Amino acid sequence: MLGMSAMGQESAKGAESGGQQRADAHAGQMDPQMQAMDKMANTVTRAAETCEMMMKKEMAAMPYTMAAAITFGAMLFTALALLIVLEVQWITYWSRLLKEQKRGEKSGGAR
Repeated sequence: MLGMSAMGQESAKGAESGGQQRADAHAGQMDPQMQAMDKMANTVTRAAETCEMMMKKEMAAMPYTMAAAITFGAMLFTALALLIVLEVQWITYWSRLLKEQKRGEKSGGAR
């Protein structure tokens, strides 16, 4: 079984090298349409490699992006919680102030 796979690999290598030799022999005799197609294929390959490189950079930056988003969310939540606490304190302060004013008016009118 191992011998068969090794033979298959050798024949595949031979077919690849034979095809490459034929391509090299005809490279000088390519018509303009084939040259344009090769140029386009090379351009697409470079674009794909650039895209892959950018995706790798974005994936490497993902933990930092997530940390920034979580930090911003935590700060926003803290600000909201502090605003709620401030509103409660403001309501109790004005409630006491208004009650004292009413008491002052009642006692001031009785004099």
